[in-house]
Order: sequence, then C-alpha cells, then structure tokens
Amino acid sequence: MKKIICSIIAIIGGFTIATAQPPANATVYDCNSNSKNIYQTLGTGKSIIIASKGFDCSICMNSAPTVQSWAAQNKTKVEVWGAMTYTYRTILPDCSNIASWKNTYNWNDVFMFIDSAEAWFQNGTPKYITYSAIDSSILYQGSNFTTARNFALGSSTVGIPTIQGIEQSNIYSYDGILYLSNLPESVQQISIYDLTGKLISSSPIINTTSQFGLSQRKSVLIIRLYANDGSTYQQKIMTNY
Repeated sequence: MKKIICSIIAIIGGFTIATAQPPANATVYDCNSNSKNIYQTLGTGKSIIIASKGFDCSICMNSAPTVQSWAAQNKTKVEVWGAMTYTYRTILPDCSNIASWKNTYNWNDVFMFIDSAEAWFQNGTPKYITYSAIDSSILYQGSNFTTARNFALGSSTVGIPTIQGIEQSNIYSYDGILYLSNLPESVQQISIYDLTGKLISSSPIINTTSQFGLSQRKSVLIIRLYANDGSTYQQKIMTNY
C-alpha cells in the first residue's frame, strides 16, 4: 500500500497530524501539453471540481461514468478536472493510463492530468475538491461527489451577476456573532451553510448593518447573500470562539 507521509507536530496535551492542503492556484498540463490554470478558469465564472482518482481504485472506476455524465451536463457552469494517480502502487502513472481510462469511461468532458506531485491526493481516493468562482476559495474537500457538485453549482457565477457594491461591505464573525455592515440596499436575504452543504439558517435582511448569532464553534461556514435583482454573493468565514 502506498505510504502516507504525515508531519507530526507535538502540542501541549497531545499531537496534531498536519496534512498537506490542495494548492490554492496551480497550472496543470494534460498529455497533449494543453494547460489549465485554476485562477484563470475561476475568472471565467466557472467553478472547478478536481477529482482525485486512482487508476487502481475500484470505487473510482465505478463512479467514473457518473462523473463524466455530470461534467457533460454542467460544463457551461463548472469544469471538472481529473487529477490522476495510483492509490496503492508507488510508481507514477503515465499517459497510456490516461488514454486507457479516457477510452474506457469516455471522459471527454473531464480535463485529465497526471498528479505527479500528488497535490490533490489526500489519504485515499476518490476525493473531490471544489473551488469557488466567487472568491477563489476551496469550498469542499471530501469523498462525496454529490456535495462537491452542489457547492460547485452554487458558487458558479456564469449568468449570475455579483451584487453591485458588495466589495465595500464588511462581513466577519467574532465571539459567536456574524457581523455585516455597509451592505448594499439591494441585499434582501442571507443563508448560512456548513461545509457539507447543509442549510443552517436563512433570514431576511432589513438593514444594511445586521448581526446574526452563530452556534457553531470553530467551524467554517458559507455565507450567501441574495439581492432583489437576482444577483448573489458568497463568502467563507471561520467562527473563532
């Protein structure tokens, strides 16, 4: 089985295992030397799902047709990239593996590349990493493709304008309170989600300065604002209490 190397950092009262995080931005190349860049793609309004798949992973093989079908149906809003590796073998795959996978599973709408540095490989496959077109953040990392694609669709800005004037607003959390100030008057509603995509709360916004209580301690939450003209805005926050 492939060795998983972790850095163990001693802390008071125990140990913390530090695992590498996927890169915020990167340029990747397929076997025909075509390249894609994360930030440039997000700049088009399309969100990204990077699917870490192992050529020797049976679960990855079984889910491959579903990934291709969804990628084809949603390619105007979301790009799906395949970060290909071996899950159990210690050697690097090559372009013949890519060609075989593409022919077997018809991955014509998934941009495939060899993840030679295993930048998106996280203790097993399959894994899905969703990048937001709204703020270029990583919204989701996990093995649930349904959750990954829901976040991807929710954070695509293709055909959906961003709320005008939102860049002048302040949105942050402190001591269990979510603070919003200097909001555009067009903002009418706020919804708060956790990283699994579960809706935690949804409330109307009456004033340009508002506060909302947060019960989730030391959690990452997704804040979505909705304006009366159909435009939206999304931001990821960390509760710090």
